[in-house]
Amino acid sequence: MSQVLNRQRYAYHNTYHQLRLFMITESVYTHRSHGMLPNHTREEKLRFWEYLESLLELSDYSNESSVNSSLVSYIQKASQSYNDYITHDQDLYRTALIILNSKLFENDKEFCISKILSLLSIDNLEMSMKFILSYIILCECKIDSNSLDFVLDYQGFTVIYNNLYSQFAYLSRYGDERVESCRTDQEGNLSELDLEIIQEFKRISTVLLDLLFQIFKYSKCEITNLQKIDDFFVYYLMSTIRSDTFEDLFNNAKFRLLLALNEQYVIALQQFELENKVFEYLLDNQVSKNFVEFLMLQFNRETDKSLQIMMSKIFYLVLSAGQRISMNFFYLNDLNVVVDVLIRNLTNLSEEEELLRNTFLRVLHPLLKNTEWTKTRYRYTDLSKLLEYLSCLDNICSTKDVNFEQISTTKLAFKCLEEMRLEESEKHTTSTFTKGSMKSEDALNSTLASCAVKNGRHFGKFLEPVRTMKSVVRSPFSSPPPPPPSRKA
Repeated sequence: MSQVLNRQRYAYHNTYHQLRLFMITESVYTHRSHGMLPNHTREEKLRFWEYLESLLELSDYSNESSVNSSLVSYIQKASQSYNDYITHDQDLYRTALIILNSKLFENDKEFCISKILSLLSIDNLEMSMKFILSYIILCECKIDSNSLDFVLDYQGFTVIYNNLYSQFAYLSRYGDERVESCRTDQEGNLSELDLEIIQEFKRISTVLLDLLFQIFKYSKCEITNLQKIDDFFVYYLMSTIRSDTFEDLFNNAKFRLLLALNEQYVIALQQFELENKVFEYLLDNQVSKNFVEFLMLQFNRETDKSLQIMMSKIFYLVLSAGQRISMNFFYLNDLNVVVDVLIRNLTNLSEEEELLRNTFLRVLHPLLKNTEWTKTRYRYTDLSKLLEYLSCLDNICSTKDVNFEQISTTKLAFKCLEEMRLEESEKHTTSTFTKGSMKSEDALNSTLASCAVKNGRHFGKFLEPVRTMKSVVRSPFSSPPPPPPSRKA
């Protein structure tokens, strides 16, 4: 037995430091709103962990009945010890890694995952057990992404989605708004226990959100699974995003899932007729206001390449949706921030990141064509110099071996550069043609555009374009309204 314990301890310590780098769940104890840390002696703690490990030892690991009984016993004991012996994040990691590194789990991983999912599908399951089960599955999928196949094979998507849906329904009714009112109103009717229950729901949801994110990120989501996602689910995710913090793990998990879900919709729409619910709610300012603000903040600071690409796809959808949407979607300051970030990223990326540079250039092109940039020409000189540099293959390829991404970079950069020159040429031609004769209409158009901004900002039902003599000369769309004020005072 001592050899088994030593082997498991070695595996635990070897994996713990690697795993904690990417686990998203906060310390379990930091969420406790009341009570003291259990005062266990060192010997008591040692006996607890030895007993927990012993529950996974069997004489015959091929006997499914014995494996099932041992697995359930371990989960029950771990759940009962939650907030008792399992009080810190390190304890939680250890609980998960003990079972994941055990011979019982490694001998028949598929069966163990299917059993955990079957337990997780039980209605009215104790929250502590639901949290432990979700956490174990998340750890396994982050250690070995191939395990996602087992999760999906055993209806894991449905199990995770249904659990999240129930959590969201509860939080929507009793969650953020009531918690906030209690913080600001001393007569709030939520007890300390109520607040702790809400935090527990958020903790479980954070783990499940990350698990669903792993599925979207590393697996192709079946169309039948995407069709299960209804309006309330997406509405809750987007409408409850906060833009005032980067530290809220529940908030960050919701944001990441929306990015990944949008990507799945984009992929599915290549083959199926399906509504992109993320994009639809994105066009509703009442729902998406905080999400858009948080998107701008994250785009400016995010360094994870997969998330950068996912955010770029959100921007691309908006910018390529036509001028009536993209022209008024961004506040002017926000649009300038996007330009700043694109210039910075396009400049700083290495040759090994050419695919990401392609992505940013694909975002830049519709931005130059369909937004207020056509009027402001913000950082025109910097953009022109950068695009001219990227248009030359010798500047971005240090060897004779030219790859497809580098060729794409030069083509995309040249396309953006041509768009800038075209806009500049049209601006010069139009200003010469309309000089003098159109001055009287400028004031009228400005007044009409200002009224349009006051009565219907860029989301929901879009305003019909104002037809004038100038619109006949330039395009079927009127000049865009004056830029609204900045989001931030």
